[in-house]
This record gives sequence, structure tokens and C-alpha cells, in this order.
Amino acid sequence: MAIGRLVHYAADAVLLSTILAGMKRSTGFAPDLEKVPDGARGFASTYLGVGETIYDFAQSYVVNSAYFKPTSTDLSIMSEALDTYREHIPDSLLDGLQSIRITTAQDFLFASPPLLFHRLPAGCTTLHELSETHALLLGLCSAQGIPGDALYEMETAEGSKLPCVTASVTELNDLVGGDFGGSGRGKVLEISGDAGSGKTALALHLVLHHLCTHEDASALWIDSVGEFSVERPTSLLRYFNGPAKPSVLDRLRVALAFEPDAVYPILAELHGALSSYTNSRPRILVIDTISALLGPHLSATSSEGHAMMAELMRTLRTLANMHGLCILVLNNSTKCLPYNPESNFKTTLRKPQLGPSFTFMTDATLWLDKFHPSAETAALEDGREGELRVAEVFRSRVSPSGTYCLFRMRGGHISAYENSSPTA
Repeated sequence: MAIGRLVHYAADAVLLSTILAGMKRSTGFAPDLEKVPDGARGFASTYLGVGETIYDFAQSYVVNSAYFKPTSTDLSIMSEALDTYREHIPDSLLDGLQSIRITTAQDFLFASPPLLFHRLPAGCTTLHELSETHALLLGLCSAQGIPGDALYEMETAEGSKLPCVTASVTELNDLVGGDFGGSGRGKVLEISGDAGSGKTALALHLVLHHLCTHEDASALWIDSVGEFSVERPTSLLRYFNGPAKPSVLDRLRVALAFEPDAVYPILAELHGALSSYTNSRPRILVIDTISALLGPHLSATSSEGHAMMAELMRTLRTLANMHGLCILVLNNSTKCLPYNPESNFKTTLRKPQLGPSFTFMTDATLWLDKFHPSAETAALEDGREGELRVAEVFRSRVSPSGTYCLFRMRGGHISAYENSSPTA
């Protein structure tokens, strides 16, 4: 019983000391331990140093965690020394702040002016002057606001200059609202289907078609299974024409990422390239496949994998919206018996992987499958080259759901089906 009570007091003391340390570090105010309950006072006094260590570790973890990504600009401004703002701070006040170890803008801004005033040496400033300096520095370190109408005009003007990503098959474009993204607010699209249905072929078609037409565009392909072959786009290039065709392979970049954590540095580099306005701006991002990245982490007994999936998709959404990207996430399939009710065809016995919630994390789910023609259609197809494929919209927020079209695929090359048209 005594041991249990001791453990209880120790846990309370460590928690309390961590809170006290956080208060001390963030406000510069040292709490009065005499007001701490008797049972934990001794432990709090003894372990205050431990609490500060825990607080520092937690603060470091939050700042450096992959799930909390403040911009480098925010961090650099907040961590700047107060000397940087010497012209805005009275000399006597600056000397007083340094005497109590307030040396960075972060230390100063996150401290309460009344509490700081009581800690400062007598006569170095007044409370009014301290409050005015605090407000002035806060304005200098804060992000500059932009009126909503000005922001809308900026985004509209920038988006109108960027060409949309489209397929050479008009019916495929119509399925996803006329284009696959690449301008405006961008789009995050899921392309799913069984093995051999044409997921990678469609993604390559979009990439090559866009890069052949626009010489200032580039594409990033994240390979999560190590199966990307440079021979494939090289062989498919003969089907495309455009002024920028000779440099297409130079502007198609491939990165390997076998874990979700390995994707974030790649996305950070992509964000930097888009923000620097380089000559060859990335317009298309392909992840082949998203199921290989996230599938092993999903479990029915833990929510960690689902949180990982939501965070990654949220990051992709932010990138697409900020830079007007076309982001294609290729997804594998799993069994769905007796058939998939979201499909227009009862011969569809499979559905996208990663669970029902994943489909709501993208703008649209495009399902590809081999087409099983009727006897009449099969007779018309006799002697024609290429296999028929069907593309269906299972769910979409940018176009009507439940529509589909047919297209032809031969040797990995996608072309139009003469009689295809989106059907509700």
C-alpha cells in the first residue's frame, strides 16, 4: 500500500514538475512551491530539474516531429536574437532583458509583459514602454495578412497561367471534371484497379502527354515498390508528339520511398522547388503505389496507421491546393464479393484497398478494369488491335459519380474508343 502511494506521489510530482518547468520556460515565472500540496512538494522541488529536462525533450520532439511541420521562415524569425531588433527596443530595456536571459524573440514574445516587468531590474523601463515594445515586436515577427479579395485575384491570375493536365482521350478528362488538375486549386485523384488494369499506363500517359506539350513542366514519380522501369516511358514516347518531346525524360524525376516517413523529405523538396519558381516547375506528382506505403501500417486493432494515412493525404492535399498540382495516387485492389455495388457492372468483383475512409481523402476515385463486352460489341471488336478498358468514377467531388467510359490500351499506350462516351 505504501509503495503504491509512493509511486502515485512520484508520478504526480514528475507531472507537476514538468508543468512547472513549462511555465517557467515559457513565461519566465518561477512558481511558488509553498503553494504546492504537501504530498508532492518535496518531489516537485527535487525533480524540478527532471521536469525541465522532460519539458525540453517534449518541446524538441514537437518542433522536430514529422507530424508538426512549421515553415522554416516561422522558425527562423522566432529564433532570431533580440539584437536583430535593437533599433526597435530601447537600450536599457534590451540590457535588462538580457540580464534575465531573455535573448531571443521567442523568449520575449511568449512571456507576459506584467510578469516580465516584475522580473526586470528596477528603473530599466516602464510597464507601458514594455507593452508597446512587445506589441511592436509581435507585429514585426507575425505573418503579413492579405485581404481575401486580393488573395483570390492572385490565385486566379496564377492559376490561369498554368496549363491543366489532360489525357489525349477526351472522355477520360470528362470523368474527372474536364482535367486532372495542374492549375487552380489542383486535384488529388485516386486511380485504382486490379493488376493489369492500366493504372500505371494511365499515369504515364498523363505525364508524357503533358511533358511533351509543355517544356517548362516536370513530373515527380515516387516509386514505393521499386518496379519503375525507365525503358517503359522511353518505349511509349513514340506515341506522343510535341515541341518539348526531346527533353521529356530529363524532366521526369523518380524517387524511391518504401515507408511513409521517407515521403515527407521528398515532398518538402518538392515544395521548395515549387516555391523557388525554377525554370522546370513540377506539375504532376505520382505515387505508385499508395497501398504499398500505407497498407502494412493499417490494423483493425490500432488507429495509428489510419492517423498516418490521414496525415499523409492531408499533406498531399495542402501541396495540391497551394501549387495547383495534379497528384495521382495509384491504389491496388482487394476482393469484394459477390460484386462491388459502386460499379456499373456486376462483373466487378474487386474494390480499392485501404478501407472505405480513404476514398473520402481524394477528389475522385477512378476505377480501371478490363471490359467484358457483350456478344454484339465483341463482334465489332473482331480484328481491332488493343484491349478494351473501362474507367469508372466510384466517388467524386469534382464530377458526377457513377459515370464511366471505354478506352483502348495496346502495349501500354492509351487511345480513344471510337464509340465511347461517359454514361450515367
